[in-house]
Amino acid sequence: MTDNIVSAILWNRYGETLDVDEFLHGDFNLFDPFLMMDMSRATRRIKQAIDNKEKITIFGDYDVDGVTATALLVELFDFLEYPVDVHIPDRYEEGYGLKLSSLREIREGGTDLVITVDCGIRDEKVIDKMQAEGLDIIVTDHHNLGDKLPDCQAVLNPKRPQCEYPEKNLAGVGVAYVLARGLLAELGGDEKKIEWWLKWNLDLVAVGTIADMVPLTGENRTLVKYGLIVVNRRSRIGIRKLLSVAGKERGEITARDVAYVIAPRLNAAGRLNHAMNAFNLLLEKGELEAEFLAKNLDSNNTRRQELTSEILLQVYTMINQNDLPPAVVLADKKWPCGVVGLVSSRIVEKYHRPAFIAGIEGDMVRGSVRSVPGLNIVQILGMARDELQNYGGHDMAAGYSVPLSAWDRFQKKIRKCVAEKMKQIDPRKKISIDIQVEAAVINMKLWQSINFLAPFGVDNQEPVMLLAAAKLRDKKVIGRDMNHLKLNFIKATSGRAMEGLWWSNASFNDRFQLEKEYDILFRLEMNEYRGNQNVYLNIIDVRESKTK
Repeated sequence: MTDNIVSAILWNRYGETLDVDEFLHGDFNLFDPFLMMDMSRATRRIKQAIDNKEKITIFGDYDVDGVTATALLVELFDFLEYPVDVHIPDRYEEGYGLKLSSLREIREGGTDLVITVDCGIRDEKVIDKMQAEGLDIIVTDHHNLGDKLPDCQAVLNPKRPQCEYPEKNLAGVGVAYVLARGLLAELGGDEKKIEWWLKWNLDLVAVGTIADMVPLTGENRTLVKYGLIVVNRRSRIGIRKLLSVAGKERGEITARDVAYVIAPRLNAAGRLNHAMNAFNLLLEKGELEAEFLAKNLDSNNTRRQELTSEILLQVYTMINQNDLPPAVVLADKKWPCGVVGLVSSRIVEKYHRPAFIAGIEGDMVRGSVRSVPGLNIVQILGMARDELQNYGGHDMAAGYSVPLSAWDRFQKKIRKCVAEKMKQIDPRKKISIDIQVEAAVINMKLWQSINFLAPFGVDNQEPVMLLAAAKLRDKKVIGRDMNHLKLNFIKATSGRAMEGLWWSNASFNDRFQLEKEYDILFRLEMNEYRGNQNVYLNIIDVRESKTK
């Protein structure tokens, strides 16, 4: 029965186009790296630099995707026994992307070739100028293209219209991994050692891919599936120590653990201090130093959570709850730019409106925007480009910088553009139901079968199931802050009792009546306590049953 449920879920999601056996049991098969446009140009230029003993600098980014991509290429050149320099911008001093001042400083330090990771695709003016000044640049990026590509040694981005690489949704670290595979093929060498390196560094690829919330389908699914095997070996000291300070010394590490345990702590470095702290942790070989760095990141993450909550409370007071604007566009001098993206995400979740939350630094406003389904936020920013210093990102998330003198004009343009676009879409959150199930099949065996669909993430979410007409037997508000709701149901037809938890929804307690029947949307979860395992309903939504 449970196998039939999994098959039905896959059919409902993908139809007959899916190769089910490949999806569930696929081997580690990746596309030819030389299908990536400009790969030959990139690998030949790097080989030339190595042959001529030129100085190479890896130019990264301060989020988890950028940091893991930077670490991956440093590991690559370490494997090749070729030293490289690293530059990860300071979020507050430099901001996102390539800046003339930073590149000139790198050039003055003797660098001949810069390889970007997770950035550069929209920095064509800066890159063109530096190429003219004698600095060669290879761009590897995955963000949406601008109006004009940089004119440089090579541009690796699967989103380029003529690029034949089949996986278009790679993260920045995924593109860096394709470059690594291409370069190792170009240089040749001991095949067993190369295979060893490519597999044992998949932990970096998995962490960056999950953190950047790209679709976990196609090649991304393969990279994460096998990367999580490496993560679970706990061979990288930095990740092992990070898991330890978060209380995850034991047990299987899943994509969810990466998303909610590892990634936020790595991200906290770039949000509050400098992302080099996260980079150093990933490459650290010493136990004591790794433990020190991990504890520091954990502390940063706690402070990040506090700041996010404080800013959210301020934002709530600034929004007219009875007359919501088409877009929430707010900025404040006290809001650190490193956490405004998190605030934007929470605002979207609560109000189902795009949020443009920003911090003010001197004469500049730097912000992050999160969108709603159907609203391409990069296009929206493009409609206000005359007021912006720079911008870029993806359909649902982006960053921007605008002069303080233009902030009022920017706000008005954004609200007007969003208001027009929102007439064409329904911003309310939609929940797709994968399958309706009977209470009798809700057990450990079903949970185990569902987990064959893992790793879970964007475009491959944990299945959402519907249980209809379950009678409420008990309810209780729980949690340290008394903000969660425990609901116990029983199915009259089978006598099957089930426990449900509705996280952060204790406010709904008074709406429930005992002995009444409810329809429940849930994801099936497993809880382990003192060696005992049991499943429970992780509740998404509940409504009064209309079933007769």
